[in-house]
Amino acid sequence: HATGTWRSARRHRVRRHRRLWPNLAIMTVLVLVAVSAKWVANEGPYLVETAKIVAGAHKYSKHEVTLVNGTDLHLSGYLGFKLLQKAEGLLEANPRIHTVHLNLIGVWVNPARRLRDLIQARKLDTVAGPVCAYGCTLVFMAGERRIASVGATLGFVSYDDHKKVDGRTRDNRLKDIEYFRKKGVTESFVTRAFEAPRSKIWNPTLHQLMTANIVTHVKLGKDIVAIAAFCDREECRVKSTAPRW
Repeated sequence: HATGTWRSARRHRVRRHRRLWPNLAIMTVLVLVAVSAKWVANEGPYLVETAKIVAGAHKYSKHEVTLVNGTDLHLSGYLGFKLLQKAEGLLEANPRIHTVHLNLIGVWVNPARRLRDLIQARKLDTVAGPVCAYGCTLVFMAGERRIASVGATLGFVSYDDHKKVDGRTRDNRLKDIEYFRKKGVTESFVTRAFEAPRSKIWNPTLHQLMTANIVTHVKLGKDIVAIAAFCDREECRVKSTAPRW
């Protein structure tokens, strides 16, 4: 279309000896070309990375999906579209699944939201550990029971520089914040979790995760106990800090 407009404007200018409107048309084409070139320069690398992740060819696409005893779904590696596709297929084919174990780095938010919705719709339990970070925390929050071992680490970061992101990203951030609130997470925790700088991940202590209502149960060996029962034991006081990573 731009090429056709350019040629038409040049012919019009030559035939009728009028320069104003043809020149405006030519200038418009030049501006559009310049804007398009700038957009490609800015967004091109991002689009390439996105295509690699979707195709499963990116380093952030490595993952493992395992079904144990027909009841426990184990997800590890990077949370991307390929992992989501496999997990969704197993959930559809295995209605006996009751627990999803998360050892994930959720670098991609959209599949994290989709997996979160699948888990919540089925009222499954989630187990965090040893590492559940970035978008994985969204998935963890979908659990009917949100279970963490004493040594589990959950990592929270902000959405890049959330003060400079576009409107859609800002809206999604606000929706995720509201989701945490609806799950009963304390306001002070929500504020800190979504303000944590991208360059410095925040790893709350187990005590912070429990008091903020992020974690509802704790795994001790093969036992899963509610927070109240866990805090009646020695472990709640002595092992109240999570390891850093």
